[in-house]
Amino acid sequence: MRAVMQFVDFPILAHALFCLPSLQEDDLFSGTTPSEIGLLPLKELKLTQNRLTGSTPAEVAALEGMEEFRLANNRLVGPIASSIGSMRGLLLLGLNNNMLTGTMPAALGNLGQLELFLLQNNALEGAIPSEFGNFKNLNVLDVSGNSRLTETIPDELAHLPHLDRANLFNTSTTGTVPVGLCSLEDGITVNCSGLTCPNDCQCCCKERASTNSLG
Repeated sequence: MRAVMQFVDFPILAHALFCLPSLQEDDLFSGTTPSEIGLLPLKELKLTQNRLTGSTPAEVAALEGMEEFRLANNRLVGPIASSIGSMRGLLLLGLNNNMLTGTMPAALGNLGQLELFLLQNNALEGAIPSEFGNFKNLNVLDVSGNSRLTETIPDELAHLPHLDRANLFNTSTTGTVPVGLCSLEDGITVNCSGLTCPNDCQCCCKERASTNSLG
């Protein structure tokens, strides 16, 4: 007989969490992320694969000591809170596999310590901000599966000294891949249509999926 997973309403628990250094992904939460989250003394928020709904909480701007912010594989909607850019000590941002919409805030470029940037499989649109060229410690950039991302890849990304992998597959970016992205250790993945790889560029070129579940 299969066990039934019980999900706990996150807002109800928020007042009891002030002594915790982190919240882990094996906690089972549902509901919206409460405004009180900005008062918790957290270094890590890892609540992947839950049933969290609503938008990304703007109150996280107060969490200047946060190092990992993971809300992947939930049911988050709406735009990404630009206040996330205030968490200047952040090393990992993981909002992938949700239903986030709107543009990527240029304020995220303030996350100068960021090493992992994971926003794949949402419904984000518009251009990749040139401010992302401030990610001087970034190792991985993944915005794949956002079919409404358009315009050219900003040249600023080609000058990130620690970038090893970039994934822009199943986006609608156009133009030519900046030459500086051609020599990444783990490569850059792009669509065959819409983007052009320079000669001798080590792009992983894939055919874009014919359908997209994000619409």
